[in-house]
Amino acid sequence: MKKILLLFISITVLSVQSCMNQPDDEGRDILHNERQLQNELIGTWKFWGRFSIERNNWIAAGPNQLFTYRFRSDGTYSYMDKTDGKLLNGEYNIIPATEKANPYILLNYNDNGEISSKKLLIIFLDNKFISIFEHPNEDRYQKQLP
Repeated sequence: MKKILLLFISITVLSVQSCMNQPDDEGRDILHNERQLQNELIGTWKFWGRFSIERNNWIAAGPNQLFTYRFRSDGTYSYMDKTDGKLLNGEYNIIPATEKANPYILLNYNDNGEISSKKLLIIFLDNKFISIFEHPNEDRYQKQLP
């Protein structure tokens, strides 16, 4: 009985010790962690659909909605609208969530000689989908396999 009790106490102490040695941001929600957000964001994202407030559900992309974001690890991105051939290249910054605000991606780009920026509010992100709010729509993009 003493051996079982000693084993239980040893396992408990080791568990507490290993939890104490974890970096603070490792167990945090991905939306609060800039590094994790960037790691999930890197890749190519194809427009999947738009949320309809009137219908209270997602509407899949139509044949003329061919939008793609590509985020790179060096902090650059490209946006392609294949319908009209529009291509934007620029830099992005990730601002993680706070206690009062969702995370967002700040896009900086040159549009026909004019420096512009755009804010994409992140509603949801995992390794398959990202939902962003870009006024006045909530759009969903699906991550493409490399």
